[in-house]
Amino acid sequence: MKQRRNALTVLISAFCILLLGCIMPFVCRNVFTSYNGEMGIIGGADTPTYTLMLTKLFGGLPIVLILLGVSLLLSSCFCLLFPQTVKNYCNKNSTAISLALSAVSALALFCVFIWFAIVTFNEMSKHPIEYPVSISLGVLSFVAFVGLIFLYFKERKTNWSVKGIIIDVLTYAVYLPTFFFAVSWLYEIVT
Repeated sequence: MKQRRNALTVLISAFCILLLGCIMPFVCRNVFTSYNGEMGIIGGADTPTYTLMLTKLFGGLPIVLILLGVSLLLSSCFCLLFPQTVKNYCNKNSTAISLALSAVSALALFCVFIWFAIVTFNEMSKHPIEYPVSISLGVLSFVAFVGLIFLYFKERKTNWSVKGIIIDVLTYAVYLPTFFFAVSWLYEIVT
């Protein structure tokens, strides 16, 4: 009963976050037009104007909120549809480790993309801080990833099950894009 109540709470939270992520662009448009009067059109099309406006006011926050809402929605629906599977095969510690693995992988991927973009366009002089920071954070996140893998198998040793590992891998895959876009959004804020 408690597990079902928790899943329903997560489901309601997921809907609220999704709603916020979907409503934010419309609020953004209204705020933009109220401060700047009419909204001019770039190149005779609304879409570039709207995209520029969204990036200026909120960055990637709406995308992060929508992805987080979808991730929580998928998790809570799984818990509600398969309560017995969750009860028998899921482990709170292994789920937490798979979420941490997802976050660390997202950071590592983002660092690789930043590093690759800087090296590809040969812009190391333009990005004197981002280049070494992306390498350092990439290496640290890789070390953390390996450490968390060992920790995961140590945790799963006591509660070994193929279904549990599959659920943890699915959790990892579902939350990876959310964490990736969250890191990207934080990078936008910092730089």
